[in-house]
Amino acid sequence: MRQAASIIAIVGGLLCLSIVSGCRVGGYSKPERENDALRARVKDLGEQLALATAERDELRVKLRQTIEGMSGVEAAEVAAATPRIVALEIDPFSGYVPADAKEAATGVVAYVRTLDGRRRFTQGVGTLTIEVWSGSPGSDTGGEALSRITLTPMQLREAYRSSLTGTHYAVELLLPRPMAREAGTLDANILRATYTDAVTGETVRGEYALSPPTTPPSKGKRSL
Repeated sequence: MRQAASIIAIVGGLLCLSIVSGCRVGGYSKPERENDALRARVKDLGEQLALATAERDELRVKLRQTIEGMSGVEAAEVAAATPRIVALEIDPFSGYVPADAKEAATGVVAYVRTLDGRRRFTQGVGTLTIEVWSGSPGSDTGGEALSRITLTPMQLREAYRSSLTGTHYAVELLLPRPMAREAGTLDANILRATYTDAVTGETVRGEYALSPPTTPPSKGKRSL
């Protein structure tokens, strides 16, 4: 009897273990199911990213091969039709802020147009540096600029403005100290703009002599 009881106890224990094991293998807890779903999602996103990257690289190669595979005439036409920034133009409405010459100037606003070979505004991808110098246009001023600001490619894109007054980049600089002005008196300060293309490294420059405007500019133009 004692031996039979022992055998029954052993079998019962094995059955319990089997039942518990069966429950564990047959199902998962909620956190484990969520982790599995998350791992599957991460894997899926990784595969999508790899596919998108491969497609982008393939398109770049195809574009390069398409241009390289053109005949001389086709390549020349594509090059001629591609606008490149070759000049800068500073709008005459650029000037001191505030515009009223009776008030001390605290800054300068510059409206800059990046122009292609046909003198048409063309958006640029690069850096734009605006400076205020003391001197006459075209002169070698030397020394340090009174004020300077450089826009990164992304900042340049954000400075884009297009309205009834025209298309340009609007940039405002602060002067190191308020500058008193006398009506009818020309000063020796000039604006200098330098654009550097982020792809080609080409640099173009433009200058504009600052002076009290003969006619007050429209309020909309001086607003950034």
